[in-house]
Amino acid sequence: MVTASGPVTRVSERSDATVEKRPVTVSIERRLETLAEFVGFWKLRDYQRWKDAAVETLLGNEDCETSYELTRSHIEDWDVVADGRVEAFVGLGQLMVDYDGDPEDTGLPKTIIDRLYLAGEDDRGVDGIVIEFAQDLRSSDLWGTGVDLAYINAKHAQHEAIEDDLERVLEDLQEGSA
Repeated sequence: MVTASGPVTRVSERSDATVEKRPVTVSIERRLETLAEFVGFWKLRDYQRWKDAAVETLLGNEDCETSYELTRSHIEDWDVVADGRVEAFVGLGQLMVDYDGDPEDTGLPKTIIDRLYLAGEDDRGVDGIVIEFAQDLRSSDLWGTGVDLAYINAKHAQHEAIEDDLERVLEDLQEGSA
């Protein structure tokens, strides 16, 4: 799930050929239901301007009859977070383990195609895939606490130590509520 809200200038064309521009605050909530949708936001984790790319992606999927103008100051005021329940990350891992198509036909980035080929081999079961994705996403400002919880859950399922990770998540949550 990606949630975002912030200011934009909404541009609307009226039937009498006039253009109206109004400052508004937009709230968007988008479910990431496919591997391709998840990967679209996964790729943003290392972007220097991840927020710009996320907001533009979200607004690009909104109502086609309305367009938006964004300025740098608009984007700085946006709150954007991609997050998911532990079950969503487990579902992603299961999808990859169960994938029986040709990864080359997916149109996904090479790193994801490589992960599809390796899914289910050796120690790369569902938990291993969840851990790999969570490690990719944990340091990104775009991704929320669900990533950490999925990481901790998968490590716990593999009987690995989780105390340090739990402590860090609790500290982050306490800082966020202060």
